[in-house]
Amino acid sequence: MIVNLDPERGKEVAKLLYEAYTKTGIFGKKEMPEDILPKVMTKGSREHVLFITFTVAIDYLKGS
Repeated sequence: MIVNLDPERGKEVAKLLYEAYTKTGIFGKKEMPEDILPKVMTKGSREHVLFITFTVAIDYLKGS
């Protein structure tokens, strides 16, 4: 299989994805799961760091 790379097309796709993410969000969501802090949690606390690690790990496992 031969793959032809088109840097200009790649730039256009990157622009479209960035605009979609910043304006309407991808799949209708603008925030990542780790960005949504539970109300009972203090930003920057040990629990917050563990929460981020846990949610990112689960999010990446979904794609496996």
